[in-house]
This record gives sequence, C-alpha cells and structure tokens, in this order.
Amino acid sequence: MAVSDNLSSLAPFNGSLAGVLDLSLRVSATGGSPTSGVVFEKSETHTLHLPFRLGEAVADCIGAAQALVNGVSGFQMANCTSAAVASFMSSEASLLEGGPAAAGFEFRLAYTILNSASCSVGFQISIEQLDIQGIGGEFSVLMEENGTASFATPG
Repeated sequence: MAVSDNLSSLAPFNGSLAGVLDLSLRVSATGGSPTSGVVFEKSETHTLHLPFRLGEAVADCIGAAQALVNGVSGFQMANCTSAAVASFMSSEASLLEGGPAAAGFEFRLAYTILNSASCSVGFQISIEQLDIQGIGGEFSVLMEENGTASFATPG
C-alpha cells in the first residue's frame, strides 16, 4: 500500500492562481513522551488554490440580481396574480441563465410574492459550480443573492 505525504496530496493545489479561490491551510502536529522528555512538533502553512471561479460567480450572481430588480421595476404589472408573476419570472430566468450557463455555472431563480397589493416579490438567485476537483474529491460551491423588487403598477 502506497503512503503519500501531505505535500504530495496538496501539490496539484499548491500556490495561488488569479481568479480562483485561494485558501490558507495550516497543518500542525505535536507528540512525544512526557516521561522521556522527547517532544515532536511540526507546523506548516500552505496556500492552496481550488478551481472555483469566485470572482466570476459573484459577478454573475450580483449582476443577475441587479438585472432582475431592473426588469421587475421596469415592467408594469396591471394584475398581480400568481400566474402573471410566474410568467414574467420564468421569462426573466430564461434570459438571465444564459451568461452563467455559458461560464459553466448552474443558475436558479426562486421567488415569492410578498405583497400582491403593491406587487412586490422576494427572490433568490443561485449560481453553482458543480464537480470542482478538490483535495478530497469533487465538490460544488453555491453563491446566493437575495433581494426584493416591486413591479410598476398603473396609476
């Protein structure tokens, strides 16, 4: 059975790369025998990069939320029904998912009508990068942005 040390395990993720998530990992170990007076202590710090495109995911998430707020506030909703809001939000989701999807992200939009009289909605934009290769195997990272917006009403 092959034994690998922590440096071999960390080697593919060593250093710092622009545009990816960097973490500082501190590994320490102590041991020894109080009766013999032998003490062992080792401490290492490594900068690791994980191939999650943090800046791009944040920009896509915030950009989609701002675009949704602009779209909602610029659309006049004469009758604030669940069906009318669902139709608008579905259309907006189709438009907004293009950018994140082209970058390899999963895009989701969830919403709820907060007040039908003022036709305001609460929403959550989710941007997820799936199947990122990490030290212990694949993982995913999810970014979320929450907000509220109100449709323009005739008046």
